[in-house]
Amino acid sequence: MGLFDIFRSKKKSKEDREARLRERGLIWEELTEEEREEFRKVLEVYGEDLYKHKPEEARFFKKDTMPMVIFTSPEGNQTEICLTKITPEQFAAGMQNLEEHRKKQEEMNNKNPSEVTEDYWLYASNKANKKYYAEMSDDCGKWMIFAEKGKKLDAIWKEVKQLTEKGLLVDSCKVSTNKDNPNSSNFKNGVICIYTYDVNDKADLMRAAEVLFGIKEVVYLCYKTDRATIGGKYANKGDKKISTYAVTKDNYKEKLS
Repeated sequence: MGLFDIFRSKKKSKEDREARLRERGLIWEELTEEEREEFRKVLEVYGEDLYKHKPEEARFFKKDTMPMVIFTSPEGNQTEICLTKITPEQFAAGMQNLEEHRKKQEEMNNKNPSEVTEDYWLYASNKANKKYYAEMSDDCGKWMIFAEKGKKLDAIWKEVKQLTEKGLLVDSCKVSTNKDNPNSSNFKNGVICIYTYDVNDKADLMRAAEVLFGIKEVVYLCYKTDRATIGGKYANKGDKKISTYAVTKDNYKEKLS
């Protein structure tokens, strides 16, 4: 669960949210309740700009007794926000920008991955009444399908997207687009990420894998935890044994039993 999801989650208690923030080194205790509420507004106003950074890049600090939050990417790019400078006009403008971004994202999500170059990812979510997961655990992760960009990736994504939206797979998934991602080890291939709530629930992993292997073009799956992603483990950086599981249509039941 990312920083933004911590604040937006209605199922998390106040104590749990604060504990998760402490895990990320955020000095939540040093903020007053008024400052905390203001920070929630900051997320709503600047949320999409902050999403350019990863949640683990966030740090609270005090500058001349002024509460601040700063995001620093590995490349050194920073977004710094003072928590006491949110005007009603900024708040209104920020909310409007968020709404425009959501509409733009919805339009993009209706396209094939091969047609999109302005963003790294397209998304799909469970639109059925019943959700699979009440919440994601700290050991959550995703099944990953790698395929050549173009017709093959488009075809697999179409089926994964339909299964997800119909409530037959998981609650959320995403696919890489034709915009080259610096974390990719092969720009000719794309990846589809199918999120599950806990790597330790082998029965759930097997259930999702069985659905995915029902897609004709899917013959191989890798499972990567979010801990590995947050830890910056990528093949293009020379990291080995990144996947918790690597399974085929013939052996997944055995490996997950």
